[in-house]
Amino acid sequence: MRAGLGLGLGSGGGSLSSVPIITIGNANTGIKRINFSSNIKLKVTGVTLTLTPSAGGGSAIVISPTSGRVSVPPVVGSGYYTLTYSGSSGVIYADNPLLVDYIYTTDTGTSVVMDINIFLLRYLLVTNTLSITGSVTDHPLKYLYLSNIEGSIIGDISRKEIATLRLVNVTLLEGSIDGMPLVTIYCSAAPNINGSLTGMPLSTVFLNNINVTGLITGITLAYLYLQNMAGRISYGTNTLNVTSSTAIQLLGTTVLTASEYRQLMLDAAAGTWAAGSKPFTITGGTSPGYDDGETPPQLKTAYDTLVAKGNVVITLPSAWKGGAYPNDFPA
Repeated sequence: MRAGLGLGLGSGGGSLSSVPIITIGNANTGIKRINFSSNIKLKVTGVTLTLTPSAGGGSAIVISPTSGRVSVPPVVGSGYYTLTYSGSSGVIYADNPLLVDYIYTTDTGTSVVMDINIFLLRYLLVTNTLSITGSVTDHPLKYLYLSNIEGSIIGDISRKEIATLRLVNVTLLEGSIDGMPLVTIYCSAAPNINGSLTGMPLSTVFLNNINVTGLITGITLAYLYLQNMAGRISYGTNTLNVTSSTAIQLLGTTVLTASEYRQLMLDAAAGTWAAGSKPFTITGGTSPGYDDGETPPQLKTAYDTLVAKGNVVITLPSAWKGGAYPNDFPA
């Protein structure tokens, strides 16, 4: 793909003709961030551009149409520049667009137009805009967050070292999560994503009707949300440190075994729950039984412990509740 760009770019980019990388419009909306893997030279036409580094990144850099080519260092670590501009419309140019490794745009409408194919990205976040286009296939991504882009970004995510994957209403992206070192997976309405999450160092899991399978076990979870994941996900035993209002929700066609539900409830009772209302919701499946017959009854104790926390809102299937002790939970 990049071989067809004809840029002939070297590692420094200092002596080469500038390449247009971003077109910006007169509606200075949304949030726009950028960063680079190395020093890069930028120039602008039509607008005055301000690059404000994140905390610890030094002073803001201002580039006007009369500034010529300005050397811009990368913000180190996980930092970035926030882009703002004055003027009706213009273009940002770079001597070497392959040095652009971080793009973040949200709610920008059509005020920012770019093709990510000319970059080499480790971090990409695009939400609620159709004017960012291109393919993710050739990028060495570690972080990918796409939401409501309606096919403007395509490609294959397979065989990448992605640690954070968030995809919402992304119908044309495809690929397998197999082998990824995922810490966060949040996927909804992403029908062409598949693979197994077994063995991944996950801390947050949100899956809604996608073709991902696997066993969730041996990890520390901040939240677990499974909707319409019938027969795809199994639950082992985990440490729950619930810090998100998403908390624990197993919804729709998601069904675990009775023994898996039992272990989830034991883990929830033993876990830590941050302040504020948090759901513990199960909508289907076979009840593990309120009193498991052990001495003392572990599951009853776990349920009563969750109730006693005060901020855990427990919702169980109606078929599990209100019948005869010891099988049914309290109504």
